[in-house]
Order: sequence, then C-alpha cells, then structure tokens
Amino acid sequence: MFDSGGLARAHAALSAVLVTTAICAAAACTANGGAGSGVGGAVSSQVIGAVELVLLVEQEMALPARIDTGATTCSLDARNLKEFERDGKPWVTFDVVDRERDQTVQVKRRLVRKTTIKRHGAPDSVRPVVRMEIVLGDVHTEVEFTLTDRSNFEFPILVGRNLLEGRFVVDVARENSAPPRGSGD
Repeated sequence: MFDSGGLARAHAALSAVLVTTAICAAAACTANGGAGSGVGGAVSSQVIGAVELVLLVEQEMALPARIDTGATTCSLDARNLKEFERDGKPWVTFDVVDRERDQTVQVKRRLVRKTTIKRHGAPDSVRPVVRMEIVLGDVHTEVEFTLTDRSNFEFPILVGRNLLEGRFVVDVARENSAPPRGSGD
C-alpha cells in the first residue's frame, strides 16, 4: 500500500541530505583551496531548484527555465531562425518570445558553431550554437545556447551542465528559489 505521508517525509529527508552533502562538499573543497572556493574562501556554488528564472541581459527578458543536469548544453527557444553572413562570418537571427508578456524580441548573434544533438527515440538534430549574456541567481555570465523551436515545451530555456558545472548545486525539491539578482557585477 502507498503511504503518501511517508513518501513526502522521505522526499524531504532526501532533499535535506542532498543539500547538506552539497554544502559540505563545497565547504571541504573551499577548505582545500579547490574549485569550490570563491573570493576570500567563500563557497561559490549556489543552490537552485528544478525550475528557475533566467534573465537574458541584452533582451531584458526573464524567462522560466527547466534545470537539466542530464543536458550537456543550454537550449533556448528560437523562432524564425535564419542564418546569414556578416563581414564574411556566419551569423544567425532569431526571435525570442516571452510567452507570459506576449513580447517578442529579435536577436542577432554570431554563430559559434553547429552541434549535433542526439535524442532518444528520434533522429539526431543539428543546431546552431550562440553565446548569450545571462543572469541566474547570483551568477552573471556569458554561456553557449543551442537554438531550437521549443514552442511545444513548457519551458523556453533548458539549463544544461555548461552553465551549472562549478557554479550551482541543484535541489530538485525547490522551484524559483534563485531569482536573477540584477545584471551588474
């Protein structure tokens, strides 16, 4: 028989263990001068949830994102995607849609590369990759995004390991726990 109260307690306990383990691991790394150490010995990994807001700085759009530790690279919902050439170099233009505000912004970016995305049970997909300036929680950085039409997905942004690694610890029991904290710094 299914005991929902016991399951909820077990889930809460597991979440606490994961967060505690991550904090202890980061603190141990800091004590040893490792990758988890920040300025003045402060721990640099921030705990985020399974869903967070990501600020696209130049577009001034905060969009909901699914945090996916299984994804190698971040992905952005890009509509009306077109490739073109500028000064002999490959570029792309695309629209970013804020579904909640019914707002669309056209973006032009230099193409960094193209990558092949392997999908389970579906054909491989070749996608353009661009760099975008973003803020997630306390982190303000530039990160690579693959571009694809995500209009059939709940979240316009998928955050992958290229943004997470060395910066964040994910607690899947949380949501919207690390709002973008400005675009400065």
